[in-house]
Amino acid sequence: MRSLTQDDCHVFCTEEQIQSEFGRALAVIREVMGAYGFDDYYVRLSLRDQGDDKYVQDDERWTKAEDALRLALDAEGMEYVPVTGEAAFYGPKADFMARDALGREWQLSTIQVDFIQPARFGLEYIAEDGAAHTPVHAS
Repeated sequence: MRSLTQDDCHVFCTEEQIQSEFGRALAVIREVMGAYGFDDYYVRLSLRDQGDDKYVQDDERWTKAEDALRLALDAEGMEYVPVTGEAAFYGPKADFMARDALGREWQLSTIQVDFIQPARFGLEYIAEDGAAHTPVHAS
């Protein structure tokens, strides 16, 4: 029997750092998936259903988050399957899906991009321009 226990990781970064942070998270996922022999997996790009009110209503931030996640996946050469209605209530996510020996599908890892929660929590950092800005949450 093999086992893996993993905690959450929450990264707060600038918009310009999303792609590099995504690349770091992806490197860890690839290493772990390879170590456990999960060579046949795919990425499900989990998007919101715009008609569903379970998602935070902020079209501008949703569009930015979805675009940033697509760009990060494209930059890493990752193929993905977009699936509407599978996003977290606050942002899109890249779900790494694999099958076990019995053919059952499991979500093994996730990278999310969140432009909404940091603003709702009032998070800020002081940028090089000396002004306060809201970070992006990647987990």
